[in-house]
Amino acid sequence: MNKTGELSGALLVLKREDGTETDRWISGETPHRISQEIKAGEWYVLEEVQAPSGYQRAEPVWFRLSESEGEKLVILKNRKKGKDRERGKP
Repeated sequence: MNKTGELSGALLVLKREDGTETDRWISGETPHRISQEIKAGEWYVLEEVQAPSGYQRAEPVWFRLSESEGEKLVILKNRKKGKDRERGKP
């Protein structure tokens, strides 16, 4: 993880509600800006296909851009492998 909190090495995919893939990238040092058009009012899901080494895959994040938003920050949170066991969960 770098100073800004970005975790490098995750394979991420952005899909429309119907499952159509609109963007795919590997996380790096800086936040990724979606290059494809995001249509206001439509639902999208950001999925982590492969987590970085030593981390669990993050839960998918559903979002939509409202008519008044020009940009939206979407954040996935990873946990290190073995964190559940440390908390006493099986």
